[in-house]
Amino acid sequence: GNGFIAASDAAWQAGDNATLRRLAHSLKSSARTLGAKVLGDLAARLEEAVANETSAQEDCLAEVRLELDKVLGGLDRLPVFEVDSPSRDATLGKMSPSDRHAVIQGLLRLLEEQDTAAREWVARLDGAVAGSGHEPEAAEIARAVARYDFSHALARLQQLASALGMPERLEGLEKTT
Repeated sequence: GNGFIAASDAAWQAGDNATLRRLAHSLKSSARTLGAKVLGDLAARLEEAVANETSAQEDCLAEVRLELDKVLGGLDRLPVFEVDSPSRDATLGKMSPSDRHAVIQGLLRLLEEQDTAAREWVARLDGAVAGSGHEPEAAEIARAVARYDFSHALARLQQLASALGMPERLEGLEKTT
């Protein structure tokens, strides 16, 4: 975050478009990997503006910095989470069917939206499947989320929901715009 800001400031001041374009490209890739779509799209616009040497470069750079601050602030608020942590809440194993449904539905929504908050929610999945025989699937989903492979995690969670007898399309998961 701060590395991008310092490096992009230096490149901007020096008129070094090659470096600024490379920085924008790297930020675009990193942001999209993390599911920060808006930041990735803004970085792509900056990369294009720099490549085409348009007058929009400075505005694009300012927009990228504002969005980067938002993303970094959100990442700073995320709890530290280890997928295989043994200190998970033991009461999760006593989850009611409606609570299990809510956990899976919430995680499905986050994964569909490529929301990095899925990293926190996936910890609840262990309790949702405890005693069901689907613990290996939950562990695979957790590993995919830890790698930010939200598409794979979503596909596996949809399969798991079906195996647990949940509806194919869970309530409230319609796309909103």
